[in-house]
Amino acid sequence: MPSRAALLLTSLPLLASCAGAPAAAPTVDASPLGATILSAFFGLDDALPMGVEFICRGGGGRDGMPVTFSRRVLGTPTAAAFEVTTRSGARRTPVCATLAPALGATERHTVLLAGDLGAEPADPPVRVTVVGALPLEGGGDARGLRADVIALAAGPSLVLALPYAAGSLPGSACPAATTRRIVQVTWNGGVTTPDGVAVGDRERQRMHVTVTRSGAPVEVTPAALADVGDNDNYLHLCLDVADVPTAVRVEAGAFVDPRGDLNAETRVDVSP
Repeated sequence: MPSRAALLLTSLPLLASCAGAPAAAPTVDASPLGATILSAFFGLDDALPMGVEFICRGGGGRDGMPVTFSRRVLGTPTAAAFEVTTRSGARRTPVCATLAPALGATERHTVLLAGDLGAEPADPPVRVTVVGALPLEGGGDARGLRADVIALAAGPSLVLALPYAAGSLPGSACPAATTRRIVQVTWNGGVTTPDGVAVGDRERQRMHVTVTRSGAPVEVTPAALADVGDNDNYLHLCLDVADVPTAVRVEAGAFVDPRGDLNAETRVDVSP
Protein backbone atom coordinates (compact mmCIF):
# COMPACT_ATOMS: atom_id res chain seq x y z
CA MET A 1 0.00 0.00 0.00
CA PRO A 2 1.48 3.42 -0.87
CA SER A 3 2.79 5.24 2.19
CA ARG A 4 2.43 8.89 2.96
CA ALA A 5 5.85 9.23 1.37
CA ALA A 6 4.55 7.67 -1.80
CA LEU A 7 1.64 10.00 -2.17
CA LEU A 8 3.10 13.29 -1.17
CA LEU A 9 6.37 12.98 0.09
CA THR A 10 4.99 15.73 0.94
CA SER A 11 4.98 20.01 2.95
CA LEU A 12 3.08 15.63 -0.86
CA PRO A 13 8.31 24.95 4.85
CA LEU A 14 9.48 26.41 8.20
CA LEU A 15 12.17 25.66 8.50
CA ALA A 16 13.63 23.20 10.75
CA SER A 17 16.97 23.21 9.06
CA CYS A 18 20.19 21.37 9.57
CA ALA A 19 23.82 22.37 9.55
CA GLY A 20 24.90 23.19 6.05
CA ALA A 21 21.38 23.89 4.77
CA PRO A 22 21.11 26.96 2.54
CA ALA A 23 19.82 30.04 4.31
CA ALA A 24 16.25 30.88 3.40
CA ALA A 25 16.04 33.87 1.06
CA PRO A 26 12.99 36.05 0.49
CA THR A 27 10.79 34.73 -2.25
CA VAL A 28 10.18 36.89 -5.31
CA ASP A 29 6.68 38.29 -5.39
CA ALA A 30 5.42 38.17 -8.97
CA SER A 31 1.75 38.13 -8.04
CA PRO A 32 -0.42 41.24 -7.86
CA LEU A 33 -2.05 39.80 -4.74
CA GLY A 34 1.18 39.01 -2.94
CA ALA A 35 1.41 35.25 -3.42
CA THR A 36 4.63 33.55 -2.35
CA ILE A 37 6.24 30.15 -2.24
CA LEU A 38 6.06 29.20 1.43
CA SER A 39 8.47 26.29 1.09
CA ALA A 40 10.29 23.96 -1.29
CA PHE A 41 11.44 20.83 0.51
CA PHE A 42 13.95 18.28 -0.84
CA GLY A 43 12.07 15.45 0.79
CA LEU A 44 13.42 12.29 -0.84
CA ASP A 45 16.55 11.59 -2.88
CA ASP A 46 16.00 8.76 -5.40
CA ALA A 47 13.52 7.27 -2.95
CA LEU A 48 9.94 7.99 -4.04
CA PRO A 49 8.14 4.63 -3.78
CA MET A 50 6.81 3.11 -6.98
CA GLY A 51 3.28 3.64 -5.69
CA VAL A 52 3.64 7.31 -6.51
CA GLU A 53 3.19 6.34 -10.17
CA PHE A 54 -0.56 6.33 -9.50
CA ILE A 55 -0.52 10.11 -9.02
CA CYS A 56 2.77 11.22 -10.63
CA ARG A 57 3.73 9.19 -13.71
CA GLY A 58 7.48 8.70 -13.99
CA GLY A 59 8.11 9.67 -10.37
CA GLY A 60 8.71 6.21 -8.90
CA GLY A 61 12.26 5.83 -7.60
CA ARG A 62 13.01 9.50 -8.28
CA ASP A 63 13.56 12.57 -6.12
CA GLY A 64 10.54 14.20 -4.47
CA MET A 65 10.10 17.89 -3.71
CA PRO A 66 6.81 19.32 -2.40
CA VAL A 67 6.46 23.04 -3.17
CA THR A 68 3.85 24.89 -1.11
CA PHE A 69 2.25 28.19 -2.14
CA SER A 70 0.50 30.77 -0.02
CA ARG A 71 -2.56 30.58 -2.28
CA ARG A 72 -4.27 27.61 -3.88
CA VAL A 73 -3.21 26.45 -7.31
CA LEU A 74 -5.91 26.39 -9.99
CA GLY A 75 -6.16 23.78 -12.70
CA THR A 76 -3.53 21.11 -13.28
CA PRO A 77 0.15 22.11 -12.85
CA THR A 78 2.65 21.01 -15.47
CA ALA A 79 6.19 19.81 -14.83
CA ALA A 80 7.50 22.29 -17.43
CA ALA A 81 6.28 25.17 -15.25
CA PHE A 82 9.03 24.42 -12.72
CA GLU A 83 12.81 24.66 -12.86
CA VAL A 84 15.09 23.33 -10.11
CA THR A 85 18.66 24.65 -9.80
CA THR A 86 21.31 22.53 -8.10
CA ARG A 87 24.33 23.74 -6.13
CA SER A 88 26.55 23.37 -9.22
CA GLY A 89 24.22 25.60 -11.23
CA ALA A 90 22.65 22.76 -13.23
CA ARG A 91 19.03 23.36 -14.16
CA ARG A 92 16.59 20.47 -13.94
CA THR A 93 12.98 20.09 -15.09
CA PRO A 94 10.80 17.62 -13.15
CA VAL A 95 9.26 14.68 -14.96
CA CYS A 96 6.00 15.15 -13.10
CA ALA A 97 4.10 17.76 -11.09
CA THR A 98 0.89 16.97 -9.23
CA LEU A 99 -1.46 18.38 -6.59
CA ALA A 100 -2.67 14.90 -5.63
CA PRO A 101 -3.75 13.72 -3.21
CA ALA A 102 -4.44 17.09 -1.51
CA LEU A 103 -7.27 18.02 -3.89
CA GLY A 104 -9.92 19.18 -1.42
CA ALA A 105 -11.64 22.52 -1.88
CA THR A 106 -9.62 24.07 0.95
CA GLU A 107 -6.35 22.32 0.01
CA ARG A 108 -4.38 22.49 -3.30
CA HIS A 109 -1.51 24.60 -1.91
CA THR A 110 1.21 21.97 -2.48
CA VAL A 111 2.61 20.75 -5.79
CA LEU A 112 4.73 17.60 -5.61
CA LEU A 113 7.65 17.67 -8.07
CA ALA A 114 9.29 14.37 -9.02
CA GLY A 115 12.33 13.62 -11.16
CA ASP A 116 16.10 13.99 -11.16
CA LEU A 117 16.25 17.16 -9.09
CA GLY A 118 19.80 16.86 -7.70
CA ALA A 119 21.79 14.54 -5.49
CA GLU A 120 22.77 14.59 -1.83
CA PRO A 121 25.50 15.35 -0.90
CA ALA A 122 27.31 15.92 -4.21
CA ASP A 123 24.97 18.36 -5.91
CA PRO A 124 21.69 18.94 -4.04
CA PRO A 125 18.91 21.22 -5.28
CA VAL A 126 19.15 24.72 -3.85
CA ARG A 127 16.45 26.71 -5.65
CA VAL A 128 13.12 26.20 -7.36
CA THR A 129 11.63 28.72 -9.80
CA VAL A 130 8.23 28.87 -11.45
CA VAL A 131 9.10 29.46 -15.11
CA GLY A 132 5.73 28.71 -16.69
CA ALA A 133 2.09 29.51 -16.18
CA LEU A 134 0.65 28.50 -12.81
CA PRO A 135 -2.67 30.28 -12.11
CA LEU A 136 -3.53 30.93 -8.48
CA GLU A 137 -6.81 31.33 -6.67
CA GLY A 138 -7.90 34.94 -6.41
CA GLY A 139 -6.23 36.03 -9.64
CA GLY A 140 -2.65 36.30 -10.75
CA ASP A 141 -0.06 33.72 -11.60
CA ALA A 142 2.90 32.18 -9.79
CA ARG A 143 5.23 32.58 -12.80
CA GLY A 144 8.44 34.24 -11.57
CA LEU A 145 8.19 33.10 -7.97
CA ARG A 146 11.26 31.36 -6.58
CA ALA A 147 12.47 30.02 -3.24
CA ASP A 148 15.51 28.37 -1.72
CA VAL A 149 15.17 24.62 -1.15
CA ILE A 150 15.09 23.19 2.36
CA ALA A 151 17.83 20.59 2.77
CA LEU A 152 17.17 16.84 2.69
CA ALA A 153 18.10 16.25 6.33
CA ALA A 154 15.70 18.86 7.70
CA GLY A 155 12.61 17.62 9.50
CA PRO A 156 9.02 18.61 8.70
CA SER A 157 7.68 22.06 9.55
CA LEU A 158 4.38 23.90 9.62
CA VAL A 159 4.01 26.45 6.83
CA LEU A 160 0.38 27.57 6.76
CA ALA A 161 -2.58 27.77 9.16
CA LEU A 162 -6.05 28.89 8.11
CA PRO A 163 -8.99 29.52 10.49
CA TYR A 164 -12.56 28.33 9.95
CA ALA A 165 -15.76 28.67 11.90
CA ALA A 166 -17.29 25.43 13.10
CA GLY A 167 -19.24 23.80 10.28
CA SER A 168 -17.67 25.93 7.55
CA LEU A 169 -14.84 23.59 6.55
CA PRO A 170 -16.19 21.22 3.88
CA GLY A 171 -15.81 17.56 4.70
CA SER A 172 -14.17 18.07 8.08
CA ALA A 173 -14.70 15.28 10.61
CA CYS A 174 -14.30 17.58 13.61
CA PRO A 175 -16.95 16.66 16.22
CA ALA A 176 -19.99 18.79 15.40
CA ALA A 177 -21.34 18.85 18.94
CA THR A 178 -18.24 20.34 20.58
CA THR A 179 -16.22 22.13 17.88
CA ARG A 180 -16.37 25.92 17.99
CA ARG A 181 -13.49 26.72 15.63
CA ILE A 182 -11.18 24.78 13.29
CA VAL A 183 -7.62 25.55 12.25
CA GLN A 184 -6.44 23.80 9.09
CA VAL A 185 -2.66 23.40 9.19
CA THR A 186 -0.38 22.59 6.26
CA TRP A 187 3.02 20.92 6.65
CA ASN A 188 5.85 21.40 4.17
CA GLY A 189 5.53 17.72 3.31
CA GLY A 190 3.79 14.56 4.41
CA VAL A 191 4.05 13.59 8.05
CA THR A 192 3.36 10.53 10.11
CA THR A 193 4.17 9.39 13.63
CA PRO A 194 7.69 8.27 14.63
CA ASP A 195 6.51 4.70 15.30
CA GLY A 196 4.23 4.50 12.27
CA VAL A 197 0.93 4.23 14.12
CA ALA A 198 -2.05 6.38 13.20
CA VAL A 199 -2.01 10.05 14.18
CA GLY A 200 -4.14 10.33 17.28
CA ASP A 201 -4.44 11.54 20.84
CA ARG A 202 -0.70 11.41 21.56
CA GLU A 203 -0.01 13.86 18.72
CA ARG A 204 -3.01 16.00 19.62
CA GLN A 205 -1.58 16.64 23.06
CA ARG A 206 1.66 17.91 21.52
CA MET A 207 -0.09 20.46 19.30
CA HIS A 208 -0.99 23.86 20.77
CA VAL A 209 -3.05 26.76 19.47
CA THR A 210 -2.59 30.32 20.73
CA VAL A 211 -5.92 32.14 21.05
CA THR A 212 -6.79 35.66 22.12
CA ARG A 213 -8.83 35.71 25.31
CA SER A 214 -9.75 38.95 27.06
CA GLY A 215 -7.09 40.70 25.00
CA ALA A 216 -4.29 38.33 26.04
CA PRO A 217 -2.70 35.29 24.33
CA VAL A 218 -3.59 31.90 25.82
CA GLU A 219 -2.36 28.54 24.58
CA VAL A 220 -4.91 25.72 24.29
CA THR A 221 -4.73 22.12 23.11
CA PRO A 222 -7.08 21.00 20.32
CA ALA A 223 -10.01 18.96 21.60
CA ALA A 224 -9.70 16.64 18.57
CA LEU A 225 -7.82 16.14 15.30
CA ALA A 226 -9.43 15.48 11.91
CA ASP A 227 -8.34 14.97 8.30
CA VAL A 228 -5.92 12.27 9.42
CA GLY A 229 -4.85 9.16 7.56
CA ASP A 230 -5.62 10.47 4.06
CA ASN A 231 -2.03 10.65 2.80
CA ASP A 232 -1.77 14.41 2.43
CA ASN A 233 -0.03 17.23 4.30
CA TYR A 234 -3.08 18.75 5.99
CA LEU A 235 -4.53 18.35 9.48
CA HIS A 236 -7.62 19.89 11.09
CA LEU A 237 -7.26 21.11 14.67
CA CYS A 238 -10.72 21.05 16.27
CA LEU A 239 -11.10 23.63 19.03
CA ASP A 240 -13.81 23.57 21.68
CA VAL A 241 -13.33 27.27 22.45
CA ALA A 242 -14.68 30.28 20.55
CA ASP A 243 -11.59 32.47 21.07
CA VAL A 244 -9.85 33.72 17.92
CA PRO A 245 -6.79 31.55 17.04
CA THR A 246 -3.58 33.42 16.21
CA ALA A 247 -0.80 30.78 16.05
CA VAL A 248 -0.10 27.05 16.09
CA ARG A 249 2.87 25.34 17.75
CA VAL A 250 3.92 21.69 17.57
CA GLU A 251 6.40 20.26 20.06
CA ALA A 252 9.65 18.74 18.80
CA GLY A 253 9.63 15.05 17.96
CA ALA A 254 5.89 14.68 17.44
CA PHE A 255 6.04 13.83 13.72
CA VAL A 256 8.47 12.53 11.11
CA ASP A 257 8.76 13.13 7.37
CA PRO A 258 8.91 10.27 4.83
CA ARG A 259 12.68 9.88 5.42
CA GLY A 260 12.11 9.48 9.15
CA ASP A 261 13.48 12.90 10.13
CA LEU A 262 11.88 14.24 13.32
CA ASN A 263 10.35 17.70 13.44
CA ALA A 264 12.00 20.39 15.48
CA GLU A 265 9.58 22.56 17.44
CA THR A 266 7.66 24.40 14.75
CA ARG A 267 5.32 27.36 14.87
CA VAL A 268 3.23 29.25 12.33
CA ASP A 269 0.90 32.24 12.62
CA VAL A 270 -2.73 31.74 11.70
CA SER A 271 -3.47 33.67 8.51
CA PRO A 272 -6.36 36.15 8.55
